[in-house]
Amino acid sequence: MDPGDGLMDTEIRFFTAKQCGFCRAAKTILDGIKQQFADTVKIREIDIDENPRAAIDEGILALPVIMIGTWKFVGVPDKDDILTAVLNSFGNQSAGSSESFKEICQEGRE
Repeated sequence: MDPGDGLMDTEIRFFTAKQCGFCRAAKTILDGIKQQFADTVKIREIDIDENPRAAIDEGILALPVIMIGTWKFVGVPDKDDILTAVLNSFGNQSAGSSESFKEICQEGRE
């Protein structure tokens, strides 16, 4: 993905906590996505220990949670699923995000 291709930034919201082992595994996946998409993807890491209100506002009951546009991943996602969500967010930037909220819940993986 060429950062100069006119795409707007996509924000990935990553809800995490310091003592969450699965969160570290999810962060590794997100770091790979960030590296692949250079400056077109921004990751906003939200530590729920420091900001519990954010978790309450989003209805988060388990960690990690990754939100990309209308996609929500609970647990450690597959890298290909994250890639699909990022690419989908690029496509939705001009059309708006009118499709129903997609939630992919997976068992956490190491």
